[in-house]
Amino acid sequence: MSLLHALFYTLFVVMFSLHDGIRLLFWLTILIGVAGIFILVFRLYIHSNRKNELLREKNEQLESMNAQLLESEKQLLKLNATKSRLFSIIGHDLRGSMNAIIGFSEIMVKKHRNLTDEELSKYSNIINQSASKLYLMMENLLDWSRTQGENLRFSPEIIDLHSLVLNVVTLLEINAYSKGIELVSEVPKNFTVYADKILLASILRNLIDNALKFTNREGRIVISAREKGGSAEIAVHDTGIGMSSEVTENLFNDEFHDSTEGTGREKGTGLGLIISRDFVEMHGGKIWATSEIGKGSTLSFTLPLNHH
Repeated sequence: MSLLHALFYTLFVVMFSLHDGIRLLFWLTILIGVAGIFILVFRLYIHSNRKNELLREKNEQLESMNAQLLESEKQLLKLNATKSRLFSIIGHDLRGSMNAIIGFSEIMVKKHRNLTDEELSKYSNIINQSASKLYLMMENLLDWSRTQGENLRFSPEIIDLHSLVLNVVTLLEINAYSKGIELVSEVPKNFTVYADKILLASILRNLIDNALKFTNREGRIVISAREKGGSAEIAVHDTGIGMSSEVTENLFNDEFHDSTEGTGREKGTGLGLIISRDFVEMHGGKIWATSEIGKGSTLSFTLPLNHH
């Protein structure tokens, strides 16, 4: 006989050997004991479930932290790969520009008496373009390094876009003139935007420089602005060689640094476009490109019109 059977048999015998009143009290005691055991088991069950729930929550938190760590590791590897590729391209471009400056300046120093005015003008122009390119690369490197840390100040204000565009155009006119490209601003007078002046100048400089790179001689570049949907839409349109749809879609992608030669065999890293994207997004705007091979390109971006 099992222990459980023995227990029930004992209870049955005891129950019938007792008087009615005592028997009732006996049953009440048994019921209270059973209820107590049930409550105890139930509380143990609840406690066990709670512990399992807490353990499950901890596991979920650990899994989430592991996923975040893996994502951070992927981002770090991606950033390191981007930096390595970027610095490799920049190193090549810096070397090329420095070689041009050193080489042609050395010719001018050693053979200036035997050079014609046309040769002097040609060599001076090459040196000037190479120096301008170096300056732009250094500016972009400084801007990019600031975007990677916390040293970039963002100080938006009401800006006269018409005047700012004219200043940038004046800065790049020598580059346009050397390729016989017409550089025109069609931004209306008294057209204002709410933006950081330094960052906006960098955006415009990079977009116009990109247009100059891929526009043929005797081409045309137009900077325009209009109000659309409560924002300012600014565009840099060129009559250059254009881009395929694949290039257009990836133009502002971190992993897509285009080093394609320009129409004047100019080299580039694509860094200026990435910086422009970051600066536009800091203003809460968007940047995009539309293009057709052989029919030019338009790089557009939006900025706030006023301080909200």
